[in-house]
Amino acid sequence: MKKKITILFAGAFLASCGGYDELGLSDDGSGEACRYDIVAALDAGDYDYVIQKLSSDITCNGGMTVEEGNLNLAAAYVGNAGFTIPDIVNDILQSQNTNLSSLQDYQFDQFLDVLSTRAKPSNITLLEKAAQRYRSIADACDSPDLSNIEKDACFYRGLVEAARSSISLAFTLDNVKSWIDPGKCEDLNGNGVGDNGEIEACSLEYALNNSCTIPGVNYFSYGNVTFSDGFTYESVRFFVNSTDPDCSDIESYKLIYRSGVIETVVLTEGFCDTDYQSCSTPDGVNCLPCPVLDAEGNPYTVEGTILDAIESAANLITETVGNVNADVKQAVDDFRNEVCTAADNDPSTCTSEDLAEYLKSQ
Repeated sequence: MKKKITILFAGAFLASCGGYDELGLSDDGSGEACRYDIVAALDAGDYDYVIQKLSSDITCNGGMTVEEGNLNLAAAYVGNAGFTIPDIVNDILQSQNTNLSSLQDYQFDQFLDVLSTRAKPSNITLLEKAAQRYRSIADACDSPDLSNIEKDACFYRGLVEAARSSISLAFTLDNVKSWIDPGKCEDLNGNGVGDNGEIEACSLEYALNNSCTIPGVNYFSYGNVTFSDGFTYESVRFFVNSTDPDCSDIESYKLIYRSGVIETVVLTEGFCDTDYQSCSTPDGVNCLPCPVLDAEGNPYTVEGTILDAIESAANLITETVGNVNADVKQAVDDFRNEVCTAADNDPSTCTSEDLAEYLKSQ
């Protein structure tokens, strides 16, 4: 049986006495009125209003502390991404194995499936912004002297990182269901694992070793390409050939990013040339998968958005969780163990090898 719980934002939604008219016109300029407007706007789901207001004045005309302002601004970013903190908790707990009578087995792939409808780059960025605001309240979440608002910020950041890692992976897979339960033309090599997941695994292996060990998954490198912002990637086409006349070949163009010790796959959306002008017919040279960039103009990568985020989520929640959230801690720990021990049985680090093994063994 699935377990559903509801939690409240401790400190995120501040007690309101009214004053919000959906346009903020009732704000008389005082800190108290501003505070009421922010709370009512969050309750009404007007997250853009909150972001605009607190981005320019984090204390809301002195009506909030800096920490309260950041907690509410983070809540607005989370809301704009289509989430609330209680929703994330419930989604985590509902991803447990429904065939079990206890909360001892959680399935990350089910969590991916639940969150896949919100898997898009803009939401990845919004959740990243929320995590940054929580971090500004408390960075060292293993400190024994955290205040209540700092504990809240650490716990919420852990939940947000769990969601961010999940929608990032769901986005790279494009279709989570076809990976978990592939149809006839979605598993051309006939091993029970969706070809889209195996292509992702193959691209991770290739980023590390310039090779792929998955039977039936092939690749072709077009060499390095440099975009107008100065980032250089290797352009590679990964594909699975079909021997069934009813099915087409499956292919995916990828960008491999290597810089220093970083060897990973870039998150991409659509196709463009090296000047970021859109195109429709990829060829690996002039029409390429288009890198998704973060707010600072850096490419999102599998390592940064999936691996680092899931590791961070488990650490943060473990550091700050209380007994009331023990089920959430167990779930996120199991998510990390499911993904991060797939290759080496070591949950302390989450590597590309782990993720590749996880993707090809479902």
